[in-house]
Amino acid sequence: MKDNDWQSTLFKLERQRQRRMINTIWQKVKTGEPAPVEREAEILYGILMDHQEFASYFEDESYLEGEGIGTTEKVNPFLHVAIHQMVEEQVAGENPIEAALLCEYLERIGHTRHEALHLIMTVLVHVILQGLAEGASFDGVKYVRILEKLRRTPPERIITELEDLFS
Repeated sequence: MKDNDWQSTLFKLERQRQRRMINTIWQKVKTGEPAPVEREAEILYGILMDHQEFASYFEDESYLEGEGIGTTEKVNPFLHVAIHQMVEEQVAGENPIEAALLCEYLERIGHTRHEALHLIMTVLVHVILQGLAEGASFDGVKYVRILEKLRRTPPERIITELEDLFS
């Protein structure tokens, strides 16, 4: 088997494992069971609680088996949840601390935690996409600089600043 075949197989197996974990935790959310005690599962439980609009994906057997999300979809719910989880873990672990500080600032000025996480997710995704477009690796320094800049931005300018940064 070629290296690309192994990589493709491993990717598909990991995607399937992650989606099955989402489904398992989704079943707990749906039935009102308490959140799991493991940190990763607890974070995922909270994210799924906030994204019940994706329920049909979390339960669809074809997606759980690893089928891709069509290009006509506006959002890939599994990717959205994965990025949400990354940012939630950054904030909770204060790594980078700038993510936690920006989240705290956004909540202090009136955003919900969920809105704050989505704003940080926007920054993360844009930095990742810029790196991919340039054929470069993830620029963690740039990510931190943007988080710091947004934390020093007046509340009424945050969205405009974000749009200016990535337009």
